[in-house]
Amino acid sequence: SYRDSVFKRHPEWIILSAILKLEKGDSKKIQDKIKKVSTERSQKQDIGTKSCGCIFKNVSWSKSDINKEGLLQRSPELEQFKDKQNIPASFLIDSAGLKGKCSGKICISSKHANFFVNEGGATAKEVVATIKLAKDAVKNKYGILLEEEIQYIGF
Repeated sequence: SYRDSVFKRHPEWIILSAILKLEKGDSKKIQDKIKKVSTERSQKQDIGTKSCGCIFKNVSWSKSDINKEGLLQRSPELEQFKDKQNIPASFLIDSAGLKGKCSGKICISSKHANFFVNEGGATAKEVVATIKLAKDAVKNKYGILLEEEIQYIGF
């Protein structure tokens, strides 16, 4: 399922090998596409910063606790996603006014609100506080409970 696998549910399992099946293609076209995608990502995301990537899963319209029609009525800014499978978590966090907000040395990126950036010397406690801040703000504004994509280790 989206951003999930059997290995996430069994952290004690270890992948020892993998078999990849790749298709042949035009190397120039492939390199051009890689360059294009990399450039687009670096413009929209905090690539190269101290972060653990996206914190939250995007929100599926098919989640059992989502009333799509009611949510669209209350929050017309979500209309742009009505024909898509998911609502981007970054949009919800940004719309809740959290871009650039910090908890100690962890800041919600002003570039992509689903990236939490370590400004140097951040603690796990600050990460957890920022996650709570985002979850609470999105829940208060939209009635949606964000689900972490990251996995907690040692908590």
